[in-house]
Amino acid sequence: MSQPNDLGQTIARRLRDLYLSQADLARLVGVSQQTVSKWVKGEARPRPERLADLADAVDVPARELALLATGVKAADAVMVVVQSDDGVVEITGIPASIAAKAGQLSREDQEAILAFIDVKLSKHSRR
Repeated sequence: MSQPNDLGQTIARRLRDLYLSQADLARLVGVSQQTVSKWVKGEARPRPERLADLADAVDVPARELALLATGVKAADAVMVVVQSDDGVVEITGIPASIAAKAGQLSREDQEAILAFIDVKLSKHSRR
C-alpha cells in the first residue's frame, strides 16, 4: 500500500477544513469516491484535466496542486511567465532540468511550445 503524499495530505486537510467528505469531493470533481480515496492514500494522482476542478473544489491554487501532483518540489521548479495580449499569465511547476533545456531550443520550437500553452489556457478559461 502506498503512503499518503503531499498531495493526498493536502486534499485530506482541505476536506476536513471545508467539512466535505470524499464522496462530496468526487461529485464536485466528476470522479468516483474510490478515485478520491486513491488520491488521498497516494495510490493515484489526478489526471491533468481534473486539476482545475479539484483546485476549485478544495480552494487551493491550481499551480500548487500541479506541483504536488507531479511530485516536483517548489524549490526544484521554475516559474515560467507567458505574456499574453490580456496581461501576464503565470505557469509554475516546470522542473528546473526541463526549463534549463528550453533555452537550448530554437526560437521556432520555443514559439511552438508557447502556442501550445496558449491553446491549453484558452480552453481552460472557457470552462
